[in-house]
Amino acid sequence: MQIAKTHHIQIDWEGPYKLDELHTLQNEETDYGIYQIYGKHQIYGSDVLLYIGKADQQTVGKRILQEGWEYVNDSNNIKIYIGRLHGRQTPTNDEWSREIDLAESLLIYVHKPAFNSKSIASVSDTELQDIHILNWGNHRDLLPEVSGLRWTSKLDDMNYEVYKFIGYEEIRKPIEGYEGYYEISETGKIYSVKSQRFMARSDDEYGFHIVKLSKNGISKNYNVYKLWKEEFPNLSESMFKGAKERIY
Repeated sequence: MQIAKTHHIQIDWEGPYKLDELHTLQNEETDYGIYQIYGKHQIYGSDVLLYIGKADQQTVGKRILQEGWEYVNDSNNIKIYIGRLHGRQTPTNDEWSREIDLAESLLIYVHKPAFNSKSIASVSDTELQDIHILNWGNHRDLLPEVSGLRWTSKLDDMNYEVYKFIGYEEIRKPIEGYEGYYEISETGKIYSVKSQRFMARSDDEYGFHIVKLSKNGISKNYNVYKLWKEEFPNLSESMFKGAKERIY
């Protein structure tokens, strides 16, 4: 199992705030990060996610005041949620600003707010691939976890195999006279050593009672049940799952 290295961005959400409460969100030390704005939309209805934005060079309160939300329809019912990044220790200003950029871009791309016409073009798909966002607190309509692995192209070209139960591995024995060519399993399946797989008729590994075995250019038909009985004389009859008569 491959373990991917991820960069975690943790966001602690608070709200809702109203537009006339933005003056309380101008702390020059802590009021930076991501914000969500909810309100009325002509198509999507009331109290829906309209916009995701960021504030990293100025406080959230100052940033939102510049956007003119007081002029939109039903502005009295605008709700604002503030997401402050947190971790074990405060990073450098540049690192903090970069995390805000990455978080905003991935959240916009995943949630597609009505007034965000497009995701932030300055952040590439490659930069978001290993980002994993954890949303804490009152994150409203945002997913609690957002993974760049899920929403970018990183896994697009990866080959997948559906998990299969391996369980008990059958015992196989070489068929007398065809050692190195064919084997028979304890349940009556014929295994081709050359092709490294069980033979089948109509996609059924138990689908024939007569099997054709070939060696040195010579082919011969054999009764599968008799072959099984010769190689596994002490097994119970109930172990044999093959056909005792023609079924296809």
